[in-house]
This record gives sequence, C-alpha cells and structure tokens, in this order.
Amino acid sequence: MFNMRNFTFGEWLNEFIEVYKKPFLKSCVMPELIVRLHVPDEIKSVKLDELTLFEVERAINGVKASRTRLMTRNVCHQALKKAYSLHLIRTDIAAELAPVPHTYKQGEALTTAEQREFLEKLKGNPLEGLLMFCLLTGARRSEAVGMLKSDVDLAKNTIHIRGTKTKTSNRTIPIVPQLLPFIIRAMDGDGKLLFRCTGDHLTRVFKDLCPNHHLHDLRHTFATRCLESGISMKIVQKWLGHSRLETTAAIYTHVLDPFMFSEATKFRLD
Repeated sequence: MFNMRNFTFGEWLNEFIEVYKKPFLKSCVMPELIVRLHVPDEIKSVKLDELTLFEVERAINGVKASRTRLMTRNVCHQALKKAYSLHLIRTDIAAELAPVPHTYKQGEALTTAEQREFLEKLKGNPLEGLLMFCLLTGARRSEAVGMLKSDVDLAKNTIHIRGTKTKTSNRTIPIVPQLLPFIIRAMDGDGKLLFRCTGDHLTRVFKDLCPNHHLHDLRHTFATRCLESGISMKIVQKWLGHSRLETTAAIYTHVLDPFMFSEATKFRLD
C-alpha cells in the first residue's frame, strides 16, 4: 500500500486499477498492460500532486500507435479524474487533456469463397474446434479462450458466453448443429476450460491460415452469415451481445441491402 501523503503517479495508476477497475471488470489485463508498457517510467515516478498537464500529454503523445495512444489517454484520464474528485490533486488535469484522434477500422467478414478455403485449411488443425467455435458463435477472442465446460448445457443445447464488455455481452446462445461435434469433443478434454489455448496463440494460428483477415473477422463472418440466412437483426444482436440494436444495425446494414431487394420481389398489394 502506498503512502497517501507522498505517492507517485505510477503508484496511483496501479491503485486506481486495483480499487476502481478490478471489482467491476472480469479482466484488467489491458489497463495493466497500458500502465506497464506505455506510461513512461519518468512520469510514473513523478509525485502525483506535482504532475503537470504537459508531462501527461507528452507521455500520451509519445505512444506511436493511435489506438494504443487513445487507450493510454483513457487510462490516464480516468485515473486523474478520480484523483481530482478525491482531492488527491488540486488541478483537474483530466478536464484539460487533449483528445486523441483515432479512426476505428471496421472489420470485414470472410466471403463465402474465403470461408471455404479457410475451412479446408482448418481441417485437422489442433485448434480446429476453437476456431470453429469462434466462427459458429461470434464469440470474441477473450470469450472463446475463457469458456468453461460448466458454461455448456448439452441437455438444453446452449452455451453461456460470459462476456465482459457490457451487461448484455453476458449471454446464452444455442449450439448450432455444425458446432455440436466440436463441443462434445472439447468436453472430453482435461481441465475446466473448454479449450486450452492462449489468445495470442489463437491469433497467430488464425493469421497463418487466413493472412488477409484478423481473428475478429470470424465474429463478423458469423453475423453476416446469420443475416444472409434470414435470421433477424434482433436475434443477431442478442447472439453477439450488443447492448443496442443500433450498434448491430450500424455495422451490418450493408449485409441486408441485397437481401432487402430480393425480398421486395415478394411484395403484392392484393
């Protein structure tokens, strides 16, 4: 425990995560990595009550990748905002922090041809079951590698995905027929985890098999195939664990455009 009268910015960042993040998040790996790898030691050693806006912004702007820079800014902003509300610092540095511009790149689903090629390469791979799980559930990487055998209910033919992003990301979805053999096989393995694999290794294996896509694109592929099959946007929202239908619609409206035109041919006034 740090000395409340004489602690550094680095000590406060760690304490902030411990007290205000860990009790409410399933995993704090990302903010902890940000603090350890992207907040420079020279600023972490500065006394919290002596920290200046310039020092914080210089540290943030020194992060090269824009997405990581944004996450670093967010962690620092949240920690400084809480420090000010607790009267640990006299200046509201968080209110003055400059925004970090970053354009999020929308993922892209595999085409049906790419999907066929991927599935052919995947056959017999040690991670075939796990990658099929990602493709046939739309689970995020962290959700897939964190699946427990106790999350599977074969009697009800459902799986419970313990999502962490929002309240609705914690969800129960049906096991589609193509996935069932892989689930049954995984249930026979050792340990509590359904699949024994780290997220980084899963990403590397997928990239070797499908170099033109990111692992998260399997989630987009799942959603796209659902909509192309005529499954309603509302159901897809629930299966993906989106908190708002507008989020699902904003990402996948383009998938429905050809489908809507074909459906329009069915319209009859009489």
